[in-house]
Amino acid sequence: GAMTLLVELLHASGSSVSDEIVVCTTAAIRNLCVNCPENQETLHRCGGIPPLLGLLYVDSSPQLIEHTLGAIWKACTRCEENRASVIANGVEVIEQILAADDSGPETLRCGQGLLNVLRGDHAAS
Repeated sequence: GAMTLLVELLHASGSSVSDEIVVCTTAAIRNLCVNCPENQETLHRCGGIPPLLGLLYVDSSPQLIEHTLGAIWKACTRCEENRASVIANGVEVIEQILAADDSGPETLRCGQGLLNVLRGDHAAS
């Protein structure tokens, strides 16, 4: 389905795929995961969390960071496997992004929402 193709685009990021396509890809993943446990599970099954987390470690644009945090947040609201993957591999970089002086308000909102979901506060989803 669409999620598999989107994850394949994430895996190609940094090589043959432009930054603009990666931004659109992360936004699409976010939109597909909002209130949709089936798409969150599909993202898990096709290995989508690791490449999303990887985007947080490279020198990405503020817009890409914002969309990536939003995608990870919405992917974790109803999928325990995605939450476990982020807890194991991404909390530190998320906290670093939130502590940065140049993080915009939407980046802060998405990052804090994600951390709240990881801590078990599902009202934040």
